Amino acid sequence: MRKPHLKMVLAIVSFVLAGAHARAEDSHHCTDNNAPWTYHAQPGDISSSTRFEVQRTLSGLHSLRVSVCEGELRLAPSAGDRLHIEVNSPGAEKPLGSYVQTLNVDKGEAVITLQFPKDAHATVTLYLPRAEPSAENEINLGAGTLRCKAHALRGNRELNLGAGSIYAELDGDHDYATLDTSIGVGHLSDDRPKGNGAFGIISKNMTGSGDGDLKINVGAGSVHLTPDRDER
Repeated sequence: MRKPHLKMVLAIVSFVLAGAHARAEDSHHCTDNNAPWTYHAQPGDISSSTRFEVQRTLSGLHSLRVSVCEGELRLAPSAGDRLHIEVNSPGAEKPLGSYVQTLNVDKGEAVITLQFPKDAHATVTLYLPRAEPSAENEINLGAGTLRCKAHALRGNRELNLGAGSIYAELDGDHDYATLDTSIGVGHLSDDRPKGNGAFGIISKNMTGSGDGDLKINVGAGSVHLTPDRDER
């Protein structure tokens, strides 16, 4: 058990619990007003109160940082060198493009910040092009559900969730060299053959036969490790 890492997770859960009441009263208090809003629509971008869709060319991906405020976030592989973002909502107050704070794609790097409020009930799907083996990937979700096919992200991967559930689809132990899972309070379910679950405050470290580090951090909620049945 790595105590410094566990202390970090406990700090996350303290922050989550402290802010839970405020988020329940006003789900719109989600944005960082000090950060610039730099997204500008390009020809072909689609934005309405129920749908947002964009594509960008992203070759030689070596750095990815995604931050989503609330909702369901899905990560899946894309064919070719196209980054494809799809967002669906039963109906937001404004066109969904209005909640896109950052969409910077340049020279193998991508920074995406999506500030959808809770009442938008947004489902965000990112189709990611094949990354470099040494890529650094950081995925952040404030609250909701994160679903990730591990082979959609190459290199080192860090999945961070404040409150909710993470579902990681894995090809046995072939999708990582190391897998570190930390949960401030909640449970871990490992549905792979010979997988073991855990409850409470969790810090679990595993080694695999693949490449790259996979770190999964949840403040309050659950982590589900499931078999990936996609053909490779």
